Amino acid sequence: MSALKTLLRKEALQLMRSRSALATATLLPALLLMVAPLGQMAALLRADHKGWETVLPPNFRAPPGLVGIERDASVLLRFLMGCLVAMGGLVVPAVAASYTMVAERESRTLELLAALPVRIRDVLGAKLAVIFALAVAVTTAMLTLDVVVMLRLHLATVPFVLSLFVLLLCALLYSTASALLMSLLARDFRTANQLGGALLGPTTVIAVVVLAYGPPGALAVLVLALIFLVAAGIALYVALRVVTFERLLR
Repeated sequence: MSALKTLLRKEALQLMRSRSALATATLLPALLLMVAPLGQMAALLRADHKGWETVLPPNFRAPPGLVGIERDASVLLRFLMGCLVAMGGLVVPAVAASYTMVAERESRTLELLAALPVRIRDVLGAKLAVIFALAVAVTTAMLTLDVVVMLRLHLATVPFVLSLFVLLLCALLYSTASALLMSLLARDFRTANQLGGALLGPTTVIAVVVLAYGPPGALAVLVLALIFLVAAGIALYVALRVVTFERLLR
């Protein structure tokens, strides 16, 4: 237990000292979870609902997740919030992992850890725990601000905003587990970024499809959260089956 605490302290200090990691892990979610949602809410307040109806084609048929959009523009806001929360949860752990795992491999400091009397799972567990803690702290604060504004303006219900927090948590779990797989596959920082981008694209498409064609409201958000949770379990299982110090050091 003392060794794990030491590793957690070491990883936390290392991450806090990395200005690039902190800046990137803060800027991207700020754009996704603050600038974009608050901008959409401001635009919605200025929207003329009669004019909104004329923008849509005469024979427009909304998918299940966007039912009522022709009468209420806040439906689009809730759809976009689900997409943005999913993307924000996927981005932060992947970015932090690129700095704390892959960059450490390039600096050869992992070889020092391999010489210590610690297990590989303790090392990776400490790294992933710190990454997850940073991601939760950054993203939940930003989402809380969005939720307060949405409830204040009566743009969403309490069950819906609670489902957004569930989605965020599951997206963070999936991205953190995927970061472990990425650290095993990527041999350098550039490859890590490429793998992260390749992972984000299809996942974002899945999120949009589920939110658009799934059941309306909070239920679709919870379905997407469940998908992320299952994927996180699969990614973690596969990674732990193959992870070794030799795999990390190669």
